[in-house]
Amino acid sequence: MPRAPLHCILPPYILERLAESADPRIRRLAIDAIAVSAAARATRVTLATLAGMAAIPSPAGRKHRLIYDVRNGSFAEASANASLARSGVTPSIS
Repeated sequence: MPRAPLHCILPPYILERLAESADPRIRRLAIDAIAVSAAARATRVTLATLAGMAAIPSPAGRKHRLIYDVRNGSFAEASANASLARSGVTPSIS
């Protein structure tokens, strides 16, 4: 009968201890788990800093929104064209 894998979160100190195992399979799995955890933490830290960079203050000191319609294209194409709507301006239908 095949054994079902157990999915759980292991504290870093347990993974570090398993990485010192004499069994190469256990050592490789622990090292891989440590690498995946480090990559996830790095991604989380990077994304957390991007949120502050994305919040650019409005030049007028009030709410300022631009709305684009990519029309099944890319954002680069949409941003090259005029915006679909602006805050405080009635949108035009094209």
